[in-house]
Order: sequence, then structure tokens, then C-alpha cells
Amino acid sequence: MAAIGATAVLAACGGSGGGPGGSPTPSATATQQPTPAPTPAPTATQIPPTPTATPVPAATVSVYLLRDGKVAPVRRGVSPLTPAFDSVVALLGGPAGDEAQLGFTSDVPTTARIISVSIAGGVATADFTSTFTANTTGALTGYARVAEVVYTLTQFSSVRSVTLRIDGRTVAGGLTRSSEESFTPAIFVEAPVAGQSVSSPLRVWGTANTFEGVFRIRMWMVNGPVIFDYPVQATSGTGTRGTFDVTVRFTNSGLGTLEVYEVSMKDGSHVKAVDLPVTLLP
Repeated sequence: MAAIGATAVLAACGGSGGGPGGSPTPSATATQQPTPAPTPAPTATQIPPTPTATPVPAATVSVYLLRDGKVAPVRRGVSPLTPAFDSVVALLGGPAGDEAQLGFTSDVPTTARIISVSIAGGVATADFTSTFTANTTGALTGYARVAEVVYTLTQFSSVRSVTLRIDGRTVAGGLTRSSEESFTPAIFVEAPVAGQSVSSPLRVWGTANTFEGVFRIRMWMVNGPVIFDYPVQATSGTGTRGTFDVTVRFTNSGLGTLEVYEVSMKDGSHVKAVDLPVTLLP
């Protein structure tokens, strides 16, 4: 902001023809010139505030850890500017304390570090340091840590497959969720996640590979009654993974468990079951 001040104009007295009586015109002296008013110092209100960056709201993504040896999602906040890279960084952090109590683990070594994540042409390329291969035989196929990375990166609509690099060297490519089927539970619930607080109506969705795509979903209160027990039909099954998306309603509140399971045709028992502890909000 320009400082506010007075501008002094110096004027010479007389002209070249001299004064009355032919006396010379006195030259202007310092005392004859108007003294400029001092420029006032800028006040706080005159100084514009230092611009601050507008905070960018965090985006919520899924990070896929392990539960009972199969991939299972948890939620993390990341920057919407770098969600893919941040989600892998969050994966390397492993389960939080409360998540560990719910049975979450990770096959990713605690010493693993990510160098870069890039996405081009539907392929996400994740470059790790060599510590990512700790406790392996060298080849990464068949290790659950690969499934964790593949699931975490393929949640983004711009990613169809994943390529893994170690210190810039490609070690695996063309990885998809289908290639990690052995680490995927038969009934895979994307939402809600274990430990989440939920309210009615509740959307439950994911994928399933059960006999003819049929399974059941039920909710019961801890040390209490079963609230509901509904049949669910996935889009496919019997060796082909299909999708499901259902909405359930309840009026209870407190600690509960959401269970998805297949009914054994042999004895009617619950098989391929996944239990998700949740808090039901009124």
C-alpha cells in the first residue's frame, strides 16, 4: 500500500527582469522554501495482512490392512491433492491401536518406505525401497502385502491395475483385485468398516463369491437380541465374484455386531462369516 504523505512543491521567486528599482531578485533560500510535511508511518490498518493458504479439506479413503489373513478396509484422511500417494503412506503406518484390538494386522514391513506413486493410462505404479521385500524369498507374488497395496490403489476409479517397483526396478505388473483373490474374504464388506459408528438407514456394500451368490446379513446387540437377519443376493457367485449393495434399518442404539455369512448346506452352520463390531447411533 502506498504511504500517505504531503508532496512539497518548490517555487523560485521573481524572474529574469529583476525587482523594483532594478535591484536584483533575491535567490530562494532554504528558509524561503516550504518545508515538506513528514510522511506518516503506515499504521497497522494500512498494511495488508500476510496472505495465508486456504486449507484444503481432507479426503477420506480406504486403506486395506489384514483381518484374519484377508484384506479388510479401515478409513484414513488424506490430502485430496495426493490421495493415492497418501493412502500408501497410511498403509505403511499399519493398524492404529484400536484397530489392532479389533484384529487388524499388516504384512507390510514396518521398515518399508514408498518412493513414488504415479498413475497413467489406468496403471498405478508404486515404487518402494528394498525394505518392502523384507522377509520374502525375493519374489513378491503370494504375499499378502501385495494384496494390501493392490486393494488400496485400485479403490481409485482411475486405476485398473498396479505395477510394483523396487528401487526403480519393476518386479510385478498387471496386478488387480482378481489376481489377489486368495487374500479376499468370500464375503468382502467395503462399508461399513469394523469399529465404525453407524446410523439407520445403513448402506452395506461389497463383493461376494458364494454359492449362487447367496448369503445372509444380520445384526445383533452385544449381550442382546438379534435385530435383523436378511438374505442377500450378489450379482454372481459360485466361483465368480459379484457385487452387492443393500440398505438395512434399525432402531436400537449401543454396541452391536454386523455379521455376513453363508449357510452351510451340510449342517446349517455359519460359514465364511465376517463379524464387524459397530456402534449403533440413535
